[in-house]
Amino acid sequence: MQDVPEHEYKHVSAGSHYACGVTTAGAIRCWGDAHAGAWIRTPPEGTFEQVATAQAHACALTTGGEIECWGDRHYYSPIPAGTFASIAAGWYFVCGITPHGQVDCWGSDNYGESSQEVSTASVLATGVYHVCAIADSEAEACSEAIDCWGKNDGGQTDPP
Repeated sequence: MQDVPEHEYKHVSAGSHYACGVTTAGAIRCWGDAHAGAWIRTPPEGTFEQVATAQAHACALTTGGEIECWGDRHYYSPIPAGTFASIAAGWYFVCGITPHGQVDCWGSDNYGESSQEVSTASVLATGVYHVCAIADSEAEACSEAIDCWGKNDGGQTDPP
């Protein structure tokens, strides 16, 4: 097991056998056991705001809002054009929210996890094969609701 690199961090995300954090200076540092492979523990250089880790890939949001991914390319290609305000990574997919609140998901869609069911959201959270979002409600202008999509073998996409 590799130790957490000593830095002050502003964001952290845990993948399957590894984790990555964004330092207060904006650099990404990753750590974890050998199952993650050296390719996942070698993030891109640059200045970042957020990192999202998954099973065999990770993506990070630059200070300019672009997304950079590394690891197994099969699970995060193609990265959509444009800028993003936040990102979240599932087992084999990634979702992001643009600065205008638009939701975009890409990668594997075996269970509908990349077929987003909301058009705008303020927060995204990913599971292995599903996504939940605090979605801007079109029915009530002042309320927000949780919407989920993707694999639903345990009720995980059926919020109360």
